[in-house]
Amino acid sequence: MDKKIVCRNHPDITMSRLPDYYAVTKVEKKKDNVMFNPSSGIPLVVFACDICGYLEFYPAVKFRDWHEGQLYVKCKKCSADFPSTIQMDRESFKSSTLKGNSFECPNCKSRNSYDKEDMFFK
Repeated sequence: MDKKIVCRNHPDITMSRLPDYYAVTKVEKKKDNVMFNPSSGIPLVVFACDICGYLEFYPAVKFRDWHEGQLYVKCKKCSADFPSTIQMDRESFKSSTLKGNSFECPNCKSRNSYDKEDMFFK
């Protein structure tokens, strides 16, 4: 997406893109409780108005930088590759410490712990 995004309240102001990616997390309602499932959801890019704080959310897949490579893990049970809920660029990944991150495989629903060594770009 390369178009200029302007504030609804201040149409002459170009909104600023917030750094990083964000997500709407999947929520499952079961009888009397609500379960947040951070391993499933929609990755987002967020823009904010510097004057009033108005926010707009767009699917990350609409942005060129999203397609430069995502972090994936291979399920330890069924061997399916799936996107990690932790995303960053390659430079940030090189200097990061990632240990004991729990992800649920969307294919077999198995939940396992993954470290940096288990992650790869695809």
